[in-house]
Amino acid sequence: MDDPVPDRLRAFPKAAALLDTLCDFLVLDEPPPDWFVPASGELVQVVGRDGAGGRFVLNEPPRGGAALLYVSSEGEAGVIANSLADGLAVMVALPYWRDCLKFSASGQLDEMRRARDQFEAELRARRPDIDEDRGRLYRALGVTAPDAPLEALHAAVSGSGSRQLVATRDRNPFASLFNTFAVPRRPA
Repeated sequence: MDDPVPDRLRAFPKAAALLDTLCDFLVLDEPPPDWFVPASGELVQVVGRDGAGGRFVLNEPPRGGAALLYVSSEGEAGVIANSLADGLAVMVALPYWRDCLKFSASGQLDEMRRARDQFEAELRARRPDIDEDRGRLYRALGVTAPDAPLEALHAAVSGSGSRQLVATRDRNPFASLFNTFAVPRRPA
């Protein structure tokens, strides 16, 4: 499950720091923590952590087809991309990707689009140089900007569906990354 992306980030510490600041992704190489276990005995590799203690994990199911999972410290888990490179490209495009899932009204893509529009406007107000930052990160990571990052995220999380990917040590399943909240509609 060796992936060149973490090595690229270690070679570019400024890009790694920007990725952590913008996307809340800190490159990490550690054994899986003891608060979750992979389902079906899959091999996993922890590749990152967020500020809340969630882990980004590459899994390698017995039949192949590795994927990037996010396992939150709050009890949600799911596939967010088909690879670490794809996942980081989506995170750079949508640094607020967790909020898009939180405000998805149980996985509705239209609700996620509404959330994206609101969070992107807020991001641009705070960081007028966001396009330059994104460009620097794409170059450092060796990835291209995804054509439809929100749709890719939605498809990845939807595809993991109700499959139990990880569980607590006592085998209680983690919840979906989709949450039931929706962005409040503003009066016209």
